Amino acid sequence: MKKSTNCKLPRVSTHPRTEPGRAHGSRHGGGGAPPRMLFADKRALETNLKVSLLAIREKELNFYTTNCLAVGTQSALLAGFAYSGLTQVAFPHEAPYLIKLLYLLITTTAMGFELIAVMNTTLLSMVGPGLALRGHVPYGQSFPGCAGGP
Repeated sequence: MKKSTNCKLPRVSTHPRTEPGRAHGSRHGGGGAPPRMLFADKRALETNLKVSLLAIREKELNFYTTNCLAVGTQSALLAGFAYSGLTQVAFPHEAPYLIKLLYLLITTTAMGFELIAVMNTTLLSMVGPGLALRGHVPYGQSFPGCAGGP
């Protein structure tokens, strides 16, 4: 014998787009968050991606700046050696004039190039990060991020 019960079971919808716990007027499938939440999640993912890319660019910029300063330090050391070679080396009186001239010319030229390298690397390590962040701006125009800029 079968007993009849008076308990009510939850109604199951047969409509293909309607699932239990979901409103009938929803336009998205899958039973997740409404479309506004999906857009917000997409924007959050895009923002996190941009932050990650900026962190990578910052590491790259720090790497190049450190390398530039290392080249400047080595150039300064070699320029000091060249200066020492100019001031401390005594030539014998019987050495040919051409040898003395070539030695002084080559040492002076090397010291000049090393000082140019020191100057360029110093300027590059000071100005380079700002240019990398802002980009090149033609003469007479202000940076776009500055107040009063275009």
